[in-house]
Amino acid sequence: MRNGNKKMLAAICAMLFALQGVAFAGVEVSVTLTGDLDEILSVLNALNAQRGGNAVGQSNESMRVQVHSMSVGTIEDGPRPSPVPPTQQPQIAFSGAEIVPSTPSPGGQIMVMAELQDPRHQVDTVSVRLNVPGGFAFDLFDNGGYGDNQAGDGLWKRQITLPADIAPGDVTVAFTAFDMNGQTVNVIKPDGTSAPLKETATLRIMAPQAAGSASSVPENAAPSAAAPSPDQ
Repeated sequence: MRNGNKKMLAAICAMLFALQGVAFAGVEVSVTLTGDLDEILSVLNALNAQRGGNAVGQSNESMRVQVHSMSVGTIEDGPRPSPVPPTQQPQIAFSGAEIVPSTPSPGGQIMVMAELQDPRHQVDTVSVRLNVPGGFAFDLFDNGGYGDNQAGDGLWKRQITLPADIAPGDVTVAFTAFDMNGQTVNVIKPDGTSAPLKETATLRIMAPQAAGSASSVPENAAPSAAAPSPDQ
C-alpha cells in the first residue's frame, strides 16, 4: 500500500472511531484513493471493517461506497512531468538558387544550381525554365552526372549551353519541383493554402562584342611611329 493511502486510511479510521454510535444518515465523506485495484480494495475493506460490516461487494447497510471516476495506469508520487511537444519535421523547401556565371553571353555555358531540403525524398525532378521568347527549359540532376558533383546531397545542378540567339537583357529563371509521378510538389504556405514548390533567379544576358571592333586608345597615348617610305 502506498504511503499516501496509508496516511489517508489512518485519518479516516480515526474519524470513524470518533463517530462511533452516530448514525450514518446525513454523514458523507469524500476521499481520493490512488493505486492499483488491489490496493484500493484493501483500503475499502479496512474502512468497512471499522464499522463491523462485511467485505466490499457484499450486502452492507452500515456503509455505502460510490465510485465517481476511475483511471487506469501507474501514477507515481510527486509532480507529473510536463508533456514534451513532438519534434517538428522540417518542411520541404528550396534553400536557394544560383547561376554561374550570372552574366553570360549568348551561346555561352552556365552552371545552374538549386539547393533543396527534401527530408522525405519527395522530389524526383527539378525543372528549370528561362522566360525567353519561344521558351528554353531543362532539368537539373542530383545523381552525380551532368555537372552534378555528388549524388543525393540536395544540390541539384546542370551545366548547359545557352542558345546563340538569346536576346541580351535580364531573364527570369523559374525552378519547379516534381515528384516521381510528374506532378508538382506542393507545400503549405503561412496562410494555410497549398502552392507548388518553386524558386526563381535572375540571369543577365550580355550583348556579344562586335567582331573586329577597334580597340579604344587612351587620349594621352603617343601615336605610333610611321613606317619609312621606300623612297627615303
